Amino acid sequence: MPLLAVTTIGGHEFEYESRTDLFRCSECRVYEVQARDAGGTIKPCTGLVGYGGDTARVCLLLTENPALTPNYGTSLAWQIHETGIGRVSGVSSRDGKMLVESAPSVVDKLARQIEPITFTVGGLQVPAVTSVEHLTAGEGRAIIAANRAAYIAEYGEDA
Repeated sequence: MPLLAVTTIGGHEFEYESRTDLFRCSECRVYEVQARDAGGTIKPCTGLVGYGGDTARVCLLLTENPALTPNYGTSLAWQIHETGIGRVSGVSSRDGKMLVESAPSVVDKLARQIEPITFTVGGLQVPAVTSVEHLTAGEGRAIIAANRAAYIAEYGEDA
């Protein structure tokens, strides 16, 4: 199913589906027309389907293994997204740290799924992360704000 556009509204990541001609949230899987109330306002995204409708958020701060090159970060982010219970977004990675959002009800399960992830480097299995730290949603937002400010300072534009 080809995706032609992404629109972010109310925490939703609406992607255009050419097969339905509708926009569907890649996180909670709700179509935009279903997310709007009678007044046209978008109801907030509940997050990944695996969050079980839990609207509270917490974060994990991962320390990426310095033995891996930065290109492994994309693979790690993809594996986290594939769990269905965690997501890495926007400017979540900086200086060897990756911020992962989840719901309180599944964050421990997510941490257990991240810890054994490895990559092959020089014929050896190398752990993707050296530590997993639990943070509150507020602490996560502070890291995102600092990362965004650093990105703008470095590149002169928002990510």
